[in-house]
Amino acid sequence: MLEMQHYDAIISDMERDGKSDAGMQFFEKLRDNRIDLPIVFYVWGLDEKRGTPPGAFGITKYSDGLLHLILDIIERKI
Repeated sequence: MLEMQHYDAIISDMERDGKSDAGMQFFEKLRDNRIDLPIVFYVWGLDEKRGTPPGAFGITKYSDGLLHLILDIIERKI
């Protein structure tokens, strides 16, 4: 899909299909393929002590936090 459509950002979770690091694996694959889009992780069980994964635009467990991060990405594009 990333090769066929234009996207301004990616919203991902961390855990999928029972894999706790699926989101990070996806993120690393994007970087390996030189796909440079801001990625925001929207997660249920956020460990705030770990902080934002290196290279990611942001991470949040709150819906309003997600909205603020997406608005920040849009503002930077304008």
